[in-house]
Amino acid sequence: MAKACPRMPAPPLPPRGDTPERFYALADVAKLEVAAGHLDEADALATEVLALAPMFVGDWNHGNAIHHGHGVHGLVALARGNLAEARRQLLASGDTEGSPQLNSFGPSMALASALLEHGERATVLAYLEQCRRFWELGRDKLDAWAAEIAANRTPDFFFNRCL
Repeated sequence: MAKACPRMPAPPLPPRGDTPERFYALADVAKLEVAAGHLDEADALATEVLALAPMFVGDWNHGNAIHHGHGVHGLVALARGNLAEARRQLLASGDTEGSPQLNSFGPSMALASALLEHGERATVLAYLEQCRRFWELGRDKLDAWAAEIAANRTPDFFFNRCL
């Protein structure tokens, strides 16, 4: 299962609804649930954050919601043995405008790393190309990771391997 890296505890999940507070908390809680192996809960929360995302276009968290919602769906799919869906979700997670966090610290490589373990190099390389749109500060890392993958090696994604 995906590595949950050290972080502040997720905020309590506000009651159901389309409030910004719930929208902001959903992806963090979904990531914790998938890391704990609670696949049904993680999948439901990822579905909810992606359903709310169109209401928050332009919000600082919109790109995070797209990126992490699809990333959680992909990790759940992979855990359930659905490699094709995991590949699709990785590419959907890279189809984001970015966010202050993604633009600075970069994308999560949790799903990409797991897919590399299944030999999905072409999909991961395509994902890295998508990430170039928003992670300008990490172009050198993206280049280095792509070179490792092209050489049939698995890069060390450092903190980006976290959910």
